[in-house]
Amino acid sequence: MVPSLSKPLMPWPLCLLLLAGCADQHDYDALNGEQLFNQICANCHRQSGKGSFLEGIPANVGTRLDREQLIRLITEGSSGHKKMPVISQLDRQQAGLVADYLRTVLGR
Repeated sequence: MVPSLSKPLMPWPLCLLLLAGCADQHDYDALNGEQLFNQICANCHRQSGKGSFLEGIPANVGTRLDREQLIRLITEGSSGHKKMPVISQLDRQQAGLVADYLRTVLGR
C-alpha cells in the first residue's frame, strides 16, 4: 500500500523546529584553532585574548598553562577556574587546535 500524501508525515510546527535546530548547528570539524577561538572563546575572552578584568574574565594571552592543561581546562573544566565553563561541543582534538592558537598566535 502506498502512503497517502494528503496528510503530512509530521506536523508543520515540528518540522520548522527541527529545521531551525539544524541551522544553529556548527560544523566545528571544519574550523581551525583561530576560527574555533573566535566562535566559542572570544565571546568572553575577546578576540585579542585579553579577557575582561572588570568582569573577572582572565586573559588567556600568554597563559602559563601547557597544551595539555589547556585541553583539559577546555574539555573538562577545573576547580581552580570555576567560572570557566566546560566547552562540551569541542572534542580533545579541537580543544588542541584552540590551545595551539592560544600558545602560538595569541601568545606572541
